[in-house]
Amino acid sequence: MDSEDLFFVLYTSGSAGKPKGCIHACGGYIVQAYWTGKWIFDFHDNDIFWRAADIGWITSHTYGCHSPLLNGITSIIFEGTPDSPTLDR
Repeated sequence: MDSEDLFFVLYTSGSAGKPKGCIHACGGYIVQAYWTGKWIFDFHDNDIFWRAADIGWITSHTYGCHSPLLNGITSIIFEGTPDSPTLDR
C-alpha cells in the first residue's frame, strides 16, 4: 500500500451536533505505532502485553493491538471489570 492510503477514520462523539472524522493514513500511523512500542513501551521478543482498555479507544487499538503485532509480541485483551464478580477477584 502507499503510505498516504487511507487506513481508518476515527469519528468524534458528535458533541458539536455532527460527528467529524479524522483520517489516518497507513504510513504515518503504522510507523508511529511501531516505534512507540519499540522505544516507549520497550517491547522485546518474548514480551506479553496485557491491556484492559476498550478496543474502540484509539490508544487501545494503537498500543494494544497494532503496536504489539508490528513488534512481534503477544497482546492479551481483558474484557469486563477487574472487580467482577466480587471485589476480591
